[in-house]
Amino acid sequence: MEIQGIKTRVREIFERSQRYRLNTLEVGSSSIATNHNTWHNPREDSLLLEEAELVGTNKPKRKLIGWLVEENPKKFAVVSVIGMGGLGKTTIVKKVYNDESVQGYFRHRAWLNISQSFKVGDLLRSMIEKLFKASEQSIPQEMEKMNDTDLKKILKEFLLEKTYLIVLDDMWNIDAWEALKLALPRRNLGNRIIITTRFMNIASSFKEFIGHVHHLKPLGSEDAWALFCIKVFPLESDCPHTWRIFLRRSWEDAKVNCVRLIRLWVAKGFIKEKGGLTMEETTQNYFKELINRCLVQIADTHSDGTMKKCKIHDLMRDIIILKAREAYFAGSLNHVPLEIFPDEIVNLLHLKYLSLRGTNIKMIPESIGRLRNLETLDLKKTYVTKLPKYILKLQQLRHILIYRYQVESYLPFDSAQLVTVPTGIGGLVALQKLAYLDASHGKGIIRELGRLTQLRRLGIRRLRKEYGLGLCDSIAKMDHLLSFDVSLRDEDEILDLQLLPSPSKLLERLYLKGRLEKLLTWIPLLDNLVKICLRWSRLKNDLTDALQALPNLVIFVFLKLMREKDYGFH
Repeated sequence: MEIQGIKTRVREIFERSQRYRLNTLEVGSSSIATNHNTWHNPREDSLLLEEAELVGTNKPKRKLIGWLVEENPKKFAVVSVIGMGGLGKTTIVKKVYNDESVQGYFRHRAWLNISQSFKVGDLLRSMIEKLFKASEQSIPQEMEKMNDTDLKKILKEFLLEKTYLIVLDDMWNIDAWEALKLALPRRNLGNRIIITTRFMNIASSFKEFIGHVHHLKPLGSEDAWALFCIKVFPLESDCPHTWRIFLRRSWEDAKVNCVRLIRLWVAKGFIKEKGGLTMEETTQNYFKELINRCLVQIADTHSDGTMKKCKIHDLMRDIIILKAREAYFAGSLNHVPLEIFPDEIVNLLHLKYLSLRGTNIKMIPESIGRLRNLETLDLKKTYVTKLPKYILKLQQLRHILIYRYQVESYLPFDSAQLVTVPTGIGGLVALQKLAYLDASHGKGIIRELGRLTQLRRLGIRRLRKEYGLGLCDSIAKMDHLLSFDVSLRDEDEILDLQLLPSPSKLLERLYLKGRLEKLLTWIPLLDNLVKICLRWSRLKNDLTDALQALPNLVIFVFLKLMREKDYGFH
């Protein structure tokens, strides 16, 4: 197996070297290029693309041109174009820069490649040279000997009464702008600056000026497919059918579940608790920073707009997969055709993350109690319906995922398979997620939930009416709860949660399935609520007044009692 692994890595390295056409010679621990003619700057190539080779650029191009020549024609403005590396920022901006209407509007134009390492003097000299040549003026003598201050004076005097367009391409930090801005006069002549960057904080740091931020998004599926066919099958009208099936599947495989990735980072020990936040919350902040830097891209979202799946640039993906294999970072048993829990797993005493998602396992053995370091137990989409009592020994458990939908639906409580937990579940005080719990077996379980004060998500099924008061007491102690999902055993019973003073002020998603005499008084107090689903409620009064008090509400689903075809959706 080790030999096969080495062969695979050698083959991948060879294929990668062919793909990027790098001929290298190993010298000690470093690599140097032996054929300098094989290396080229893809950024420069992107500027030479013909219009026919571009796909999906017309709409952003028109938008950018409109901002440059039509909007606020007498004001100074900055336009930022943000996107991950390789997305086409430079290509689109270059097409805008060379457009006839833009050339006619701005007689004085200059394009500067900033990149990670730059020298202010070199940028100023480059800008002066380009502007003076385009105006057929003599370049100032001894410019190479001038300091930055003198260069700025020359540039400012030249541009003082002129309408100009300056492009600062590939800006990695704000220092370049700080160094150049004093040389760029901001008279009311309609002057424009275009900045391309991978960083959100840079793109949004020009609030003092009139301007716009354009988020360059990946091509849609149709445009991406068209571009692929142009590049790979230039002599054919379309991609062969067999390739089409394979590539569509590869595209889906390239997407990664954000929440699962966050749990893996935590399990690997990459993250430490910080500033009163849990490790998961800290990781989410890091994740958002990666998105702001365009290193990670949102590929799919939930109905309320939160992240669901993400993806990264192909080059980064190749590197990450290679490193993950070396470190055995994400070996998972997801969707492996297992019928029985493998006995060998319980010998992995340092295991923190165990996923058996999508397997055919029906039972978890008592021996799982040996995995004292386990933090995540993912049994989603398995056939497990009961947790053994020795699960209570796993004091580090943070996430128990153990539900299966019989029918895919946008309403998660429609057909979720339930799980029976052992008495004493309240002892797992580190738990942050528990769903979906069968609450029909006794009041004791409901009372124990009050000890799980770190819960972020709780899902309860088959609740009895008489357990409502105990549930209110338990929920009131969960100050960090973000998602609460509860349904009654019988559609004719009343869901009595009026005695709950208020759940967590942080609550974002609320799913209630049961009869309500009236809308719960604490619902309008939940300022962070994004989504509400009410089912079987039989409410008849107008809910507009209550809902309009919720400033962040995005989704409201209201379903009547489901009897034959008598149902409603609003």
